[in-house]
Amino acid sequence: LCNALNKVSVEVKARLFGRNDRIIFLEEELEKKEEELEEKPKDLKQELISAQLKHELREEKER
Repeated sequence: LCNALNKVSVEVKARLFGRNDRIIFLEEELEKKEEELEEKPKDLKQELISAQLKHELREEKER
């Protein structure tokens, strides 16, 4: 539930503040996910989320 709320929060903030802030929020979310991965044993689902965030961040920066 917490992750879902965080994801919604990032999306809402991105829409409110525009694309540049979306990049900032994606970077923050990615950093959180990477920290979670370091703290826990490797979890395939978390790695997938991290990979998706990296991909989304790369796409935003290319626009």
